[in-house]
Amino acid sequence: MIKLIASDMDGTLLNSEHFISDENVTAIKNAQKENIEFSIVTGRAYFETIDILKTNNIKASIIAMNGAISYDKKGEITNIFPLDKKNSLFIIKEAKKLNINFGVFNKNCFYLKNVKDYIDAFKNLIIDQGHTPNMKKITDEIKNRQKLGYIKEVTNPENYLDSKNNPVLKIDLMDDNSDKLIKLAKILKNNKEIFVTSSGSKNLEILSSKASKGKALEIYCKNKNISLNNLMAIGDNTNDLSMIEKAYYSVAMKNANSSLKQKAKFISDYDNNNSGVGRMIKKLINKKL
Repeated sequence: MIKLIASDMDGTLLNSEHFISDENVTAIKNAQKENIEFSIVTGRAYFETIDILKTNNIKASIIAMNGAISYDKKGEITNIFPLDKKNSLFIIKEAKKLNINFGVFNKNCFYLKNVKDYIDAFKNLIIDQGHTPNMKKITDEIKNRQKLGYIKEVTNPENYLDSKNNPVLKIDLMDDNSDKLIKLAKILKNNKEIFVTSSGSKNLEILSSKASKGKALEIYCKNKNISLNNLMAIGDNTNDLSMIEKAYYSVAMKNANSSLKQKAKFISDYDNNNSGVGRMIKKLINKKL
C-alpha cells in the first residue's frame, strides 16, 4: 500500500510551461485525503519551488537541490548536506579549465556571472524533454526571481563559498557543448566526496556525496516511519535515478530518459504535458497495491 508519493518537478509534475495541471493537482489532493503523504523531490531550490505549490494550494514537504536540503510542510529545514569549500574550489577550478559556465547555490540565492546562462539552461532542459520552450515565460520567470533577490549576477561566484550560516549546497555547471560536460563529469567522479548528477544533457549538478534525492528520501521515510515498500517515486531524468532505485513503486514518465525507464517498475502512459503524474497516482491508488 502506498503511504508516500514523491514527485520530481521539471519534466514530471510540471508541464513544459512550468504549470501543474488541474488533473495533477486533483490527484495529489485526493491522495492526501486518503492520508497518503506527498513530497516534492527536486533539483530546484526551495525559492524556485514553494510559489508553484502555493499557487495550487498544495501543502507538501520539499526535498530541494537534489537532496542537499530538506524542508517540512511549514518550510523549516530538517536536513542539510553542504559542499565544503575545498571541494567547491576544486569543482570551479576544473570548470574554468574547460571554460564551462557555473553558478553557486546556497539556500537563499543563486550566484552566477550571467543570468542569460540560467535562462539558456532552462531552455535546454525543456528542449531535452521534447518540448518547445516558451522563451518569454522562462525569461520573465527568471528575471522575477532576480528582482526578488533569489538570483544575483556577480563577477566571481566563487567568492560566495564562505558563509558558515548559509553554506554552498549545489554548484550548477552549464554549457551548450555536451562533450565538455561529459569530460568534466569523468574528472569530478574521481572525487569520492562529491556527487555528480544531471537534469539534462546541457548541465551538471554537483553536491556533497552525502546528498542525493534517494538518500534524502530514505531519511525522510525513516523519520516518518514509512517503509520504502510503501513509497511511490516518480521522475524523468538522471537526477531521479537514486530515488527510483529506493522506491518499491518506482515510476518513470513517458518522456523519461531510457536509463530511468530501465530501472523503474512502472512507466507512465503519459508525459508531463498530459498529466502523467496525476494519472499514475490514480492508477496505482485505485489498484490498492
